[in-house]
This record gives sequence, structure tokens and C-alpha cells, in this order.
Amino acid sequence: MDEKPANTSSEVGLHEYVDGEFTVEGLDSPTREKALSDAVEKLPGLAKFSIFHGSLTAHYDPVLLSRKRLEEAIRGAGFQISETHATASSPLTDALS
Repeated sequence: MDEKPANTSSEVGLHEYVDGEFTVEGLDSPTREKALSDAVEKLPGLAKFSIFHGSLTAHYDPVLLSRKRLEEAIRGAGFQISETHATASSPLTDALS
């Protein structure tokens, strides 16, 4: 019997997420914010993100998207990162907050 291994990446509740905040230089106009949004919005593993007051906050699955890859996408769009913070997150802790 040929059975494929289960793809657990799409199963709810099996993920640990990371909440990362990146202070990004040069987010001084809606056009620049849109450029950053376009650079990160389709990254695999990025569950959600927001851009506000010079910061990008990202909720992502570190199995599918590393912090390094996210930083590369930000820098690839022409931005500099001056500071980063990351904390572990999960569906359980999100539900309790």
C-alpha cells in the first residue's frame, strides 16, 4: 500500500506561531507602506500582518516562514530594519488573551 504521509501543515491547532515586530525605517507615506505590504503579503506561512507607525507586526508559522526570510523580504523591498522583537504564540494562548 502506498500511503502519503499526512500533511499536518494545514491542520488547525497543530501550529506554534511567532508574533514578530519589526521597526522599519522609511515607512513615511502610504505608498511606502503599500510597497512593504506587497513585499510580504504572499509569503507562505504568514498568517496575518499589520503596518502601523513605522512597524510591521507579523503573525507567522516559523516552520513555513523563518524570521530571516521575512527580514529578507523587507530588505528586498528597499527597507532597513532597525529593531526586531519576537514572541511565541499559539492558537491556545491567542484564544486566552
